[in-house]
Amino acid sequence: MKKFIVSISVALVMTACSAGDTDKTPEVTGPEAVGMSSERLTALDGYMQRYVDDELLAGLQLLVSRRGETVYFNTVGMAEIDSNTPMADDSIFRIYSMTKPITSVAVMMMYEEGKFLLTDPVSKYLPEMAKLRVYESGEGDDMETAPASREMTVQDLLRHTSGLTYGFMGHPVVSQYYRDNEIHRRAKGPDGVISGANSLYEFITSLSKAPLEVDPGSAWVYSVATDVLGALVEVWSGQSYDVFLQERIFGPLGMVDTGFVVPAEKLDRFTANYASGEEGGLIEADDRIDTAYASDPGMYSGGGGLASTTADYLRFCQMLLNGGELDGVRLLGPRTVSLMTQDHLPPGIDMTMLGLGRGFGLGFDVVTDREQSGSIASNGTYSWGGAASTIFFIDPEEEIIMIMMAQYMPARIIPMRPELEALIYQAIID
Repeated sequence: MKKFIVSISVALVMTACSAGDTDKTPEVTGPEAVGMSSERLTALDGYMQRYVDDELLAGLQLLVSRRGETVYFNTVGMAEIDSNTPMADDSIFRIYSMTKPITSVAVMMMYEEGKFLLTDPVSKYLPEMAKLRVYESGEGDDMETAPASREMTVQDLLRHTSGLTYGFMGHPVVSQYYRDNEIHRRAKGPDGVISGANSLYEFITSLSKAPLEVDPGSAWVYSVATDVLGALVEVWSGQSYDVFLQERIFGPLGMVDTGFVVPAEKLDRFTANYASGEEGGLIEADDRIDTAYASDPGMYSGGGGLASTTADYLRFCQMLLNGGELDGVRLLGPRTVSLMTQDHLPPGIDMTMLGLGRGFGLGFDVVTDREQSGSIASNGTYSWGGAASTIFFIDPEEEIIMIMMAQYMPARIIPMRPELEALIYQAIID
């Protein structure tokens, strides 16, 4: 992988994040016009307020769209509790892993340009990722590894069957190796110490020395794979990843508040991030002003580095629901979107993290058996979420988009997705 064009990235990211001053608040239209009940949608009001009143969330924002029309949009709670700053309709959130679907779209744009095949080995483009080894036993200096049974492919990265992992989950020894060697994007810890990679090149170099958790293609393991995809986009496009996203996705779609940096003039719209206190309630985990998002991260994490708004993410989702096009701008062909939102997991590999009746496409969780999954959403509904309790889903059959933005970690403690599905689908009357 080449070390290139990082020097011009900061100015472009800053310009991109500060572009556009128009009102981007979603405009709600009559739900009945698109087959939903206004009265029944009001059940969402009390549901949202309850999470704030019970101090499970500082605030949250929810949008529901059907057939291209926003039928519900509501904002409750606080952007920051200590300063008594209320959540605003245009608040900016850390979307963490909701960055991943955006990266997957970037990758498939390169696919449509003939830059790679899904079955290509990753090492064809990132030589550092050749001859990886798989963890077998031991730890530290006594760790035993074996050659991987095959090379990971680009498809493996997109569907999380690469054998890579994260430093906060998966096999304890391999995860500890990631933590010890700071194989993650640059971040400020609670002690104020900055750790992690300063560039995608540095990240790939460190990652290439780490043991795989499992052989590529043998299991679904959530991982830093999408960060590797960001590095691949740099190689294929010849652009720094942040610049590619701005020029090829954010700019064309009118996503004016999405980027790796929240500029100074927009920090008043940024939300604080929260966790649970030892004695209950919420404690601030990351300030909305004194935050790493206020400066260039160096490593542009395609797996979790973006901040965005509900209005911006709606434009991204609507593009997908439309088959790759929005307002005359086409990013992908319909057949490519269809490919991405089908289950790509090999036979015998299940989604233990997400439960039965679900598969994984090229960047999305996909409902494959609604009865088995217990989901009221249609088969083919695709989605993903972020670590700070953000989540979205797109139901192509019902033409529904749901986006929820919040600011609490870790996300999976609060099972909001199935609750929201029940409340949204019960409002469909046509």
